[in-house]
Amino acid sequence: ALASQIWTMQLALDRFGTDEQRQRYLPGLASGAAIAAFAMSEHGSGSDAFALTTRAERTDDGYRLSGTKAWVTLAPVCDLVMVFATLDPSLGRWGVSVFIIDADTPGLTIQPNRSKMGRRTTPFADVVFDGCEIPASARLGAEGAGAAIFSAAMETERAFLLAGSIGLL
Repeated sequence: ALASQIWTMQLALDRFGTDEQRQRYLPGLASGAAIAAFAMSEHGSGSDAFALTTRAERTDDGYRLSGTKAWVTLAPVCDLVMVFATLDPSLGRWGVSVFIIDADTPGLTIQPNRSKMGRRTTPFADVVFDGCEIPASARLGAEGAGAAIFSAAMETERAFLLAGSIGLL
């Protein structure tokens, strides 16, 4: 849970966020007053992380998101969600964009905690977007930068998970 919170969310926000996004979210995340969830996986994407069916559609004021993210670590207790959604399916991985959304945003529903065999102290759940309207300022990085943001976040998280699993942390 700590790796998911720090290495995926906070570092990506620090690296790719606007000054306004960093000022708004990082103090609470760094102090532990706020919890973030990293919403990338989907039930049907299999080993292709970018075969996303969650869609972002441009609106006059920003974006509208629809779709479901699966197995989202910390979702049942989060204050905000970093979600990856496809804006232009014809571009493949380069059509994916990232958005930071407050968990109480209308159209965003966090399902109940799902039971699992191990690591039960870390809750996870599906996150559903049903016409979730967000402002343009919620986008993290440029449109289409989702693959690069995901890769940067995973590079750090996976390195620390490896170090922990072989006893270096």
